[in-house]
Amino acid sequence: MQLKSGVPTIAVRDLAIQKRENDLVLGTFGRGFYVLDDYTPLRHADEKRIASEGGLMPVKDALMYIQQSPLGGRDQAEQGANFYVAPNPPFGATFTYYLKDKLQTRRQRRLDAEKELAKAGRDIYYPSWDSLRTEDREEEPRIIVTVSDAEGNVVRRLYGSTEAGFQRVTWDFTWPAANPTDLSAPSPIATTTRRWGAGVAGTYTVSLAKRVEGKLVPIGQPQTFVCKPLGAGTLLASDRAEVNAFQRKTARLQRAMEGTQR
Repeated sequence: MQLKSGVPTIAVRDLAIQKRENDLVLGTFGRGFYVLDDYTPLRHADEKRIASEGGLMPVKDALMYIQQSPLGGRDQAEQGANFYVAPNPPFGATFTYYLKDKLQTRRQRRLDAEKELAKAGRDIYYPSWDSLRTEDREEEPRIIVTVSDAEGNVVRRLYGSTEAGFQRVTWDFTWPAANPTDLSAPSPIATTTRRWGAGVAGTYTVSLAKRVEGKLVPIGQPQTFVCKPLGAGTLLASDRAEVNAFQRKTARLQRAMEGTQR
């Protein structure tokens, strides 16, 4: 959860720090508990970093495991609203980044400038047709989080929030879906997203960039992190990199077969 959301207006009677995972736990008067997962990025939020445009915070080592579904599905599954289940932290490697200012489109910047002119009692000039057409065709600003392996190959690109402040994005150790692009509306009963690959333990690099007015600009410095397997499977792979290479090969075959069928 974020510091600015999720906590009701109620007295907090106790604070505790779970030292192993660096989680901040709040206990309220209403006997509710709220957890801020891994508050260590706040320790790196010094004056220099806050004054900068933004960037990634150091990344905690990510534990790789297979999630259980004891109720046969996500959360409370088919148990209904009477069966309460609190959400677990996001599965995967979590990246925390900071943005000093919200990313805005040309139109948003123009409207903000017009508000300031109105407050100052100055004239507001109607924009030209070419300017309005440029605003209409402009794509929305994006924050792009790129994960690369030890050889520099891009593994995943994720989109993050463009709002100012601290934000988080989680990579679930998977690659993009192997099936061809489908622009049809998703099924309302679909519960999972088709992806492939279970990831390979090792060192990865994550970088942050913004795409504004079609231009991709890096923000801050890349951060390295380690993916560690948690526990051992029943059938151990002698070479995880070889298994991953086989998964990539089968994914290319699957993509080619489904594309041919369509």
